[in-house]
Amino acid sequence: KLYSNAGRRLGEEAPKMSPMDCAYAAGAFLRGPASVAEKVLRGAIGERILELGFGSFDPEALTLMLNSLSRAEPGVWGVETMASSLLQEIHSRLHELDADQLTSIVRSLGHLQPEVPEVLKQVLDHCQLKVE
Repeated sequence: KLYSNAGRRLGEEAPKMSPMDCAYAAGAFLRGPASVAEKVLRGAIGERILELGFGSFDPEALTLMLNSLSRAEPGVWGVETMASSLLQEIHSRLHELDADQLTSIVRSLGHLQPEVPEVLKQVLDHCQLKVE
């Protein structure tokens, strides 16, 4: 019931949410029960994320959003699709990410297990460059 009430109230605030607000909200709800996570992705927060577009997310929000998606229960509707779109944006902006963000992304990809291993390799290569 707590998730439902919080989700309803957050849905009312969705039109005002920034990319970082969306990433935090996703993080909170995607860790919960699958039914709640799906309501978030299908509801006002998911719509706000699509409205903003991942191009408007700064590196910190991109990292947090991928981390949030990686913590959802397996099989939650929309996670794979959103993670794929998010990963495309992250991939095009790898140069903007710092070593901590890249490390977090690698951890998230370990959970999400992308079908294309080259993506993980490229993220690891960028992470190594940042550390050197």
